[in-house]
Amino acid sequence: MLNFIRHLAFIALGEFRPNSRQPIWFGQPDLILDTGGVPVGPKGTAEIATYTRPTESTGKRILWYPDRKYYLLGKYIANDIIADMIVPA
Repeated sequence: MLNFIRHLAFIALGEFRPNSRQPIWFGQPDLILDTGGVPVGPKGTAEIATYTRPTESTGKRILWYPDRKYYLLGKYIANDIIADMIVPA
């Protein structure tokens, strides 16, 4: 069942607010990856980006993720993707 409900991946901007009751605040998420729920491969999975890791180097952000557990892929998270994201006050 979990192989079919994990087919969407979102990104959200977060902000640390140390003096708040809830110290980490997030803005609205945006969809960045979607397999459409279509299963592929011998495992018959539709999942994507279940174990991610972001890196940043030379001003570029990359989200690393396994595509259905077969390949390690990287998606550039460009400045324009997060430029309009806001964290509510």
